[in-house]
Amino acid sequence: MINALCNSKLLRNGHKNQNAFDEKNLKIRMVTAEQSQKSNYEMDWKSNFVLSPDKKTFDLTYTKCGLCELGKKEGCFHLIKYMCKTDFVTFEYMGANLERHHTLANGDSLCDFHVTKKEESK
Repeated sequence: MINALCNSKLLRNGHKNQNAFDEKNLKIRMVTAEQSQKSNYEMDWKSNFVLSPDKKTFDLTYTKCGLCELGKKEGCFHLIKYMCKTDFVTFEYMGANLERHHTLANGDSLCDFHVTKKEESK
């Protein structure tokens, strides 16, 4: 069900043609992570971004999640973990594999995204 919902939304929003590792996306992630450290907005995300030297992997670590904060405020935090599953589908559409062992929505202290560029078909 999650895949079906994500597939239609991602296709409508054009993610099929995006690449998680193109310069524009990498720059956006880097700048967003830097700016997140300065934000005082209670419903914001806080993240750190580290790109490998070969630009084939990156780590994105969230220490605060806006969706988790909203879920707590609205009394539906228990549902947020299901929304986190969309991250896997999103990165798949963007030519990458996501590995994650912890999420704030599961009560962990962070979300640990390890993203690897898919090998291009020849």
